[in-house]
Amino acid sequence: MKHVLLFILVIFIILGTGTSGWGLVSQQIFPQQVWLSVYQGLNRAWLVEEIALPLEEGENVFYLSRPGILEERFFVRPLTGEAMLQSVASAGTAGFRVTVEAGETGIFPFLLASFQEGFDWSEGYAGVLNQDKNQLTLYPSVFLDNLSPIDHRDVMLSWVLGEPSFIEEPEPFYMEEYDMLMEPALEAPTRAMALPPPPPVVERLAGYQVFHLPYPVDLPGRKTLAVSPEKHSFPLSELQRFREGSLRRVLLVTGKDEPVAGGVMSLYPTNEGNIFQAQLPMLRPGEEVEIILPPTPEIQVKRNELRFERLQAAFNRDREVVAFESKREIEFTVINNGNRPMEVELLERLPQDARIAGKEQWTWEDHYAGRTITIEPGTEEEILLMYTFREVL
Repeated sequence: MKHVLLFILVIFIILGTGTSGWGLVSQQIFPQQVWLSVYQGLNRAWLVEEIALPLEEGENVFYLSRPGILEERFFVRPLTGEAMLQSVASAGTAGFRVTVEAGETGIFPFLLASFQEGFDWSEGYAGVLNQDKNQLTLYPSVFLDNLSPIDHRDVMLSWVLGEPSFIEEPEPFYMEEYDMLMEPALEAPTRAMALPPPPPVVERLAGYQVFHLPYPVDLPGRKTLAVSPEKHSFPLSELQRFREGSLRRVLLVTGKDEPVAGGVMSLYPTNEGNIFQAQLPMLRPGEEVEIILPPTPEIQVKRNELRFERLQAAFNRDREVVAFESKREIEFTVINNGNRPMEVELLERLPQDARIAGKEQWTWEDHYAGRTITIEPGTEEEILLMYTFREVL
């Protein structure tokens, strides 16, 4: 005959300074080892804990609950063959009702995994712009936020770059399997601490990138932990873009083997005395992104409309003028007051049905006529744009 060991949920929730445990009758079960994987922009982390539960031979029913745990994808797994999981069900305010079959009486290890709310991470950069080598070197800083009041002590910490699929159609419980994205938490490196701390270990999983700290850390409630991953260098090109009367400095950065999270960047050009604040977009492998900076004083661009001419009128059936075939000529004067050659991109928005005329080498894309020139230091160039278009009255 099976024995039933029923543990009733502790209603009182302990929010002390220690790592929050799982509530059982008149006791808290504190984990022996904890892994925490923080997602970005989702206010949650995937929490994996190894705990030990007392079981009697036969069927055991108990309830588990703790602050901040979300119901979606709650996961329980025995870590020994003498205990078998029978079922996991939501018990409302009582947490989760777990049924386990034990082959003998004793203390058995279990793995509990669930989402916990109140976590986020972001990344900031110090960037060194080497114009001689056409290279951008990023020195990243990762900021992991524990927005909850619960302290997490001595945990193996990871953070995930990539949009997870579970935000679309979450399942309530996973008893036999869970996403491969959640596996790395169980395979964290050994808990050896070294001085200085080793950099995070990077792991690629399909469309995700997971960073693991190879040593345990504390992440207290309502605190932020700063981590400094290794630096990365990227190929770089630069141009000065003139569009709709506005001049901007544009850095074109190409991603390498691993994706890089977007974030705020403090940029230090090696040949200049200025420091710039800029937004680094998400940088994917092989992808080129733009970093927009204020214009450099070394380049000047002047736009002058030389001529506007109506070439031919179009009439309706009543012989009324309804449109003209028109022509416009625009001159751009580009001046380089610096001491190095610079690329200047000229963009002029055109009417939808415009046609570029003349022998100048302009391109047409997304309603813009565009041309890129290289201008030598201390020189001035004049660029002419001519186009015809249908002017509807």
